[in-house]
Amino acid sequence: GRLRSRPVVMAHLFARAASRYCHRLTRQLNFEPLALRCRVQAFPTVFCVRSTSSEPSEGYRYLKSHEWTSLGSDGTATVGISNYAQEKLGEIVYVEFPDVGETLNAGEQLGVLESVKAAADVYSPISGEVTEVNEKLIDEPELINKDPYASGWLVKLKATDPDEYDSLLTPEEYREVLEESD
Repeated sequence: GRLRSRPVVMAHLFARAASRYCHRLTRQLNFEPLALRCRVQAFPTVFCVRSTSSEPSEGYRYLKSHEWTSLGSDGTATVGISNYAQEKLGEIVYVEFPDVGETLNAGEQLGVLESVKAAADVYSPISGEVTEVNEKLIDEPELINKDPYASGWLVKLKATDPDEYDSLLTPEEYREVLEESD
C-alpha cells in the first residue's frame, strides 16, 4: 500500500469521526435521513463540516417554482415542495389541497401553503388525477419543514402523461436554478 504522511492520515481519521458524529446527531434529534445530510470535507490543515440539506435530492424532478415530483413504476407521481422552498417560506402553518379525483394539468395550481411569512401557490409538475392527499399535513403542516421529500409530500397523482416527467428539471438543472436565484 501507499504510505501517507501523518497530517493526511489524521485528516482522514478526523473526517470519519466527524461524519459518524453528524449521523449520530441526526438520529438523536429524530431527523429523517433526508432531512439533514452531512458531508465532511477534509483538507491537510482545514476541516469543514457542512449541512447539504438544501441541495436537491436525487431521484426527483423539479419545476423552477420549486415543486418536486417522483414517478413510481405504476405511474403514480408524488408531489411536494423542495427543501429550498420550505426554507424560504419558513414555518408552514396551513395546507390547502385539491380534491381527490380532481384532474390537474401540468403547471396548474394544485394547492396553497400558508406560512408565518407568506402564502404560496403550489403547482402540479405533471398532469394527472389526484388519487391521494397527505392528510397528516392537516394536523401537522410542519412535516413539510421537517422532511419535505418524505413525510412532507403533498399529493399523489395518477399520471396521465408520464413522458412529462422527462421534461422536468433534473437535480443538476435545479441546482443551477438555485445558484442563479442566490
